[in-house]
Amino acid sequence: MFERMLRFRYGLASMASLFFVCFIFYQKTNDLNISVYQLKFAIQLQKGTLILKN
Repeated sequence: MFERMLRFRYGLASMASLFFVCFIFYQKTNDLNISVYQLKFAIQLQKGTLILKN
């Protein structure tokens, strides 16, 4: 029960942060290609397949 609630809360927070990041990127640029790239980036990030490197 607790684990399910924790997982749900984590998923909700990650989705909210993803939406926030996408919203900021959308506000900063009106270029369609950039928006599509950010959307693909967010999808990869949500799947957890993307490894961020500095």
